[in-house]
Amino acid sequence: MAKLKIGLVLGGGGARGLAHIGVIKKLKEFGLPIDVITGASMGAIIGAAYAQTLDIQYIESKFREFITGKEYQSVKGRAINLNERKPDSFLHYISTVVKRRIIINLAANRVSLIQDKFLKNSIAQLLKDIHIEALKIPFACTALDLVSGKEVVFRRGSVLKAVRASASIPGFLPPVDENGKRLVDGAAINNFPTQAAKDLGADFLIACDVSPELEPEPPLNNVIDIFIRAHHAAISRLNQLLVKDADIVLKPEIGGINWTEFEQIDTLIKQGEAEVDKHIHEIKKRYKRMHYPWNRIKRRKKQ
Repeated sequence: MAKLKIGLVLGGGGARGLAHIGVIKKLKEFGLPIDVITGASMGAIIGAAYAQTLDIQYIESKFREFITGKEYQSVKGRAINLNERKPDSFLHYISTVVKRRIIINLAANRVSLIQDKFLKNSIAQLLKDIHIEALKIPFACTALDLVSGKEVVFRRGSVLKAVRASASIPGFLPPVDENGKRLVDGAAINNFPTQAAKDLGADFLIACDVSPELEPEPPLNNVIDIFIRAHHAAISRLNQLLVKDADIVLKPEIGGINWTEFEQIDTLIKQGEAEVDKHIHEIKKRYKRMHYPWNRIKRRKKQ
């Protein structure tokens, strides 16, 4: 009987997504093959890089180069370091800037805070511009079309353009224009493209969720606080629904590490590794159980 294909689904989360590197390292160490990989935002970047190279050590080294590079340090110092309470999402970042009355003029005249060349250059250091169809394992990533409000799934075409669209945080980075679409961050519409993994042939799905937990006692002192809390609650609920299709959900214990804190790469990778160590017996048990004929039949009926 044919071996089941493992699909790895990587969610977005900015720097928090560096935990995906640790997850991949450990899955490989335990001999679990990654046959299909999908992702959104940072998950798309790491997923595409792995699908292209199958070399997680190379990917880690490239991220370390990026973090110490002049361009990243310049952008971080200019646009991210607000010297206030660390925001746990991009909306928190925007709200803080609004409170300080810095963004008002920018918002009226620009579609993003940072030029798209930053993301283009950063991704180009990690990925060669080949077609998705030419990657070493099947790959897909998601983006949101602002025009139609619908999800776009990239399964073919330029891998650089697909990943750039999936990782373009709305407001922070400009939309990617393609065939009348204006594409932004895949995490805004589908942070866990499980169906895309199934469509590419995956039978057993492992999802990695690096999104922050809802604060137990959030500040609710003004209109912006209330708006942000409502948004976070909605996103948290959406993520819970999206990961239900996965057979295993890994959620590394990242804590309060901010989406901008790429310097925390060592901690993030270690937490990704620790999460796989914690669940490896369950992963192997469920994967083995899925090979039973009656479980395969049940899975086909669900699909």
